[in-house]
Amino acid sequence: MSTTGSYWKTVPRKSFVTFLLGVFFIFSAVGFANDVMAMGRQPLLRLVLIVLLDGLFPIGYALSGIILRKRFWKAFVPLFAVHYTLMFLLGNWLPNLPAAAPLRAADIARMGSRLNLDGVGIILAMALGYACFIHFYITEGRRYFRVHAEMALATEIHRVLVPAIDTKMGSF
Repeated sequence: MSTTGSYWKTVPRKSFVTFLLGVFFIFSAVGFANDVMAMGRQPLLRLVLIVLLDGLFPIGYALSGIILRKRFWKAFVPLFAVHYTLMFLLGNWLPNLPAAAPLRAADIARMGSRLNLDGVGIILAMALGYACFIHFYITEGRRYFRVHAEMALATEIHRVLVPAIDTKMGSF
């Protein structure tokens, strides 16, 4: 068994969930960026669904890598196909709002407010994702060093309490 496989089996559930939340938030920012590229013309329902899909599917990608390791592609490829099929269907079901040829002041204000929402969404998603990853690394780092400190202490206690056997009996 590889070290990576055994590592993930020992990660406490709370740390694992924090890691997956980090994945969700980092990748959900892609949904907001997608709306920026559409100049804020996506229907609000489509924006919400894309943000959710762009956050949830990477959790599946991460889990496929953690669980299947070298065979991750067996889950990754179908997940990827479903992910992008859903995105395509969403685009057809809820198409972008038409762009007004001459932008009126109200259109400019609406677009500015929508792009502002996207920018705040990207910043929050990235910050929350980063915070989750930092929390995960700090928590797991403490756990790692605590275990290794305990092992070093146990080794030292064993060395002190159990003397080395230097007795020779015949050829033994």
